[in-house]
Amino acid sequence: MVPWRRERMFLHRNQVRRSITICNAPPYSACSVLVRLYAAMGLHSYNLLHGENLELSRVLRYSKTAGPPAASSYCITLDVMEPSLGLVRTFETSVSEQSYGELSLRYNFARPHGETKKSYNVGDEIMRSSDASDEYFRLCCNCMPEMPRLNPFQNKKRFYLLKKSEVEENAWIRMYLDLAFATTNRGTSKEPDLSKLEIVEVAVSIEESNTSTSDTDEGLGLGLGFSRATNAVFYIRHMDWCKARVKKNDVDRVAIVRRIFIHRTGCFSLVGKIHSSQTLPKPKK
Repeated sequence: MVPWRRERMFLHRNQVRRSITICNAPPYSACSVLVRLYAAMGLHSYNLLHGENLELSRVLRYSKTAGPPAASSYCITLDVMEPSLGLVRTFETSVSEQSYGELSLRYNFARPHGETKKSYNVGDEIMRSSDASDEYFRLCCNCMPEMPRLNPFQNKKRFYLLKKSEVEENAWIRMYLDLAFATTNRGTSKEPDLSKLEIVEVAVSIEESNTSTSDTDEGLGLGLGFSRATNAVFYIRHMDWCKARVKKNDVDRVAIVRRIFIHRTGCFSLVGKIHSSQTLPKPKK
């Protein structure tokens, strides 16, 4: 492991300030869009790791740990719904921003509230184990996805174009788009208006060969399809109808989101950015 990485992470964990905000309690101050999205990401990670289908009901409260220069970690308490049983359970989750002003997030843990068993914390594992740290930095750092050389919505050999029903059945795809937008548009005090984003089409490339495998990872790749692919890039073409944000001739956008999920350790990260669709590769004449 590179020494400066461990030292920087140690300073980040100790030179912090913590603030607590209560949501959905008197005087009923609603949580920010970003906090709710982070709660949804933590629950989504739990669902992937445990094969569950829990749904976010509401955020109860959260604490925010700010580190240098502006990236923060969030510990969130939330109510979740078990659709098959109609039961509401309370969970805790933690999500860390790896950088500020772009989609670069790491899931740390998620667990039922009050669980006495010590939960596995990805951040702690990275601090303790040089192998886990090296694996994390190899897969999750410097991996910001770029626009491919081939148009992902036209090349069916390398990319899979999702059916409309598949997009609708997997609500986390919309969450990926919302996260990409909300994390990169933080320059004002206004809440991001996500209602103006309309998904047009979604393509995915599965890159399992880039992910180290083990006995516990076997079968979690291509056999389970895009919904459980451990290392995949999603291309979410959408229209941004907010006139105040984009130019009239640039409403057609593409969010590119890389999902990295190491089942052996539970490490889950999302990184990505939003491009104009004008940067999509043009077909050769």
